[in-house]
Amino acid sequence: MVIKRATVLITLLYLSIIIICMGNAAIHPFTYYIGDSGDSEQFMAYLGWFEHALIFHQNLWYSRAFNYPYGLNLMSNTSLWIESIFFSPLVALFGVVFSYNLLFALNGYLVLWMMKEILQTFIKRFYLSILGSIFFFLSPYLVGQSLGHPNLYIISTVLAIILIALRQRNKAVWNYKTSIIISILLIVQFYSSLEIFTSFLLSVFIFMICYFLFDYKKLNFVIDKILSNFRTFLLMMLITLIGCLPGAMYYFFGPNLPSYNVNASLYNTDLVNLFIPSSLSFWRTPWTMLISNHLSANSAEQDGFIGLLVVLLLTFAVYKNRTHRITWTITTYLFIMITFSLGNILHFNGKVLPILMPWKIYGSLPILRNLLTNRFFVYIDMVIIIFLFVNCNEWMNRKKIKSQLIMFIGVLLAFIEWLPTLPLTTTAFPMSLEHLIKTKIIHRIKNQPVFIVGVSPSEAMGLDAALHYHLSLVNFYGFASSVDLITKTEFFPIINHHRTALDFINPLASTHATYILLIDFTGYATYKTEYQSLTFDLGQPTYVHDYISLWKIPKVQPGTMTIFSTTLRGIRRFHAIHHQWPQTMLQIIHAHLVPSYYELFTRNPVNVDMPIPLLSWKVTNNNTLQFSVLGNVATLQFIATHWHIKKTQYQIHEITFSQDMYRMNQFLAGQPIDPTQNPYEGTFILTPKNR
Repeated sequence: MVIKRATVLITLLYLSIIIICMGNAAIHPFTYYIGDSGDSEQFMAYLGWFEHALIFHQNLWYSRAFNYPYGLNLMSNTSLWIESIFFSPLVALFGVVFSYNLLFALNGYLVLWMMKEILQTFIKRFYLSILGSIFFFLSPYLVGQSLGHPNLYIISTVLAIILIALRQRNKAVWNYKTSIIISILLIVQFYSSLEIFTSFLLSVFIFMICYFLFDYKKLNFVIDKILSNFRTFLLMMLITLIGCLPGAMYYFFGPNLPSYNVNASLYNTDLVNLFIPSSLSFWRTPWTMLISNHLSANSAEQDGFIGLLVVLLLTFAVYKNRTHRITWTITTYLFIMITFSLGNILHFNGKVLPILMPWKIYGSLPILRNLLTNRFFVYIDMVIIIFLFVNCNEWMNRKKIKSQLIMFIGVLLAFIEWLPTLPLTTTAFPMSLEHLIKTKIIHRIKNQPVFIVGVSPSEAMGLDAALHYHLSLVNFYGFASSVDLITKTEFFPIINHHRTALDFINPLASTHATYILLIDFTGYATYKTEYQSLTFDLGQPTYVHDYISLWKIPKVQPGTMTIFSTTLRGIRRFHAIHHQWPQTMLQIIHAHLVPSYYELFTRNPVNVDMPIPLLSWKVTNNNTLQFSVLGNVATLQFIATHWHIKKTQYQIHEITFSQDMYRMNQFLAGQPIDPTQNPYEGTFILTPKNR
């Protein structure tokens, strides 16, 4: 009876922590969701796909509701496929927002409970295991991923595998039931997140290497155990392989596979990340935010923080237990994983140093090349908590109460440094969605290809999921090899004052989209400029309701054309794609603008398939050329300084920049700027020299 009462009390404690973390998402679970706008809506769209695909006899691993008409390979886009099996009925009944919040809450409870159980395999003191599980749930990694990456914060299956392995470690014989359970958990993790599945196996492999390195005598023990349980382990591997095979085949050989690699200068841990709290931390200050906001690991996920107090406590614990082999196993493991998290190239205080890191070798291997290295911190945080709380438990065995109190307070203060700002980030789901559902507009565009303006591609995907996938979205957020030219970047779904409607109507007309839908999520006519621009070029919308407007997409306008490409080879072949545009304009582009840009980037030999910033080329009737680049400062500076070298009939008449006025002024003043900063737009207007 005492145990049951304790279980109820612990459950209430954990649920209270989860509710506090969720904030508005707990109070308004149908209209607010945990996380930030962006990736969250993308995963909402994935969460309801399984049931929809079954009902309408569509492919479970491939969706044409997004990236129409080419579709999206869900296995190669971390689509929460296994979660969708269980949560898609809830999406149909209660909506995507409630289901998404429930997924976070359920995983949070499982993470807390599993971590408590893992700690209890080492620790006798109940309160220490509970405290350790809470600190892990509030660790920088899990808090950072709560911004919108459920595929990365759903790690309860990983914790369950670790827990089972720990409970079986001293048993001479593994039964078949245990092997089958571990196999099922591995399959579940594979279809939940291939990135976590791969990084977990890599992490286990590295830990075992470190373990045998400092205690090589145990190698024979482990080999004997594997041989004595050979059939059991073989069964486990066969079940896992067979279960993962269909998804793996779709990942490697399925349709519309993405051809992307992780950028070595993005999302890696900066050395300064280890000691400066992110903007999500409770202890952030204007000074720390000034530093942390330009660190590579804080680009989107706020990862990489360990903290000075935790490092000092780790150093103390290692020193006190330096005679134990497991101490050096853990120390070496942490060193390797932190080194891997630094990525291919060393970053320090936002700057890229010309020092190659070990991940340069390992990151070139298949599958591993698509791992974002700062995400190794899920295992780093886990091992740090286990190691320090186990040491705290041993220290508490001392007779002197003063020594026990000092150690407990030390651990408490060290991990309080991880405390985030509570509640966590939440976002309101657009209220204009209610208007969209209530109006007849949904029946006009149902099952029609639509390009949505006023929202990001991921928000458009969340909107489609909320509408039960009645739309076929041309714009989307994800990875695919076949993509309409206009949707190759997330910058184009929102028209800003630097573009007119015709800047994207022409390439849009060459896609299969039938309608343009403008949605003002704010309800305060925020997109009045966009509405006026669309109305000026396309006429009055065919349907208007509150802040929702609908236009039929016209045919290609002859006076202007815009060309998009992401590789140099694509620039050379653009005329084959856009054959419907006037031949005279094609000749101008092909004869003057393309060779000029091509020569600038091939002056130092490069691969013609090398990715380059998204380009927009526009030719008006008076032969004025507008050349736009969405890239970093280094690219824009290269073009501005080398254009005059090329003997061409055109000259730079005007240069404009957008996004960051401070950095623009730095650029114009010739001051050095970090080329790895986020891209922004530079527009070059070219006129004939004889004008």
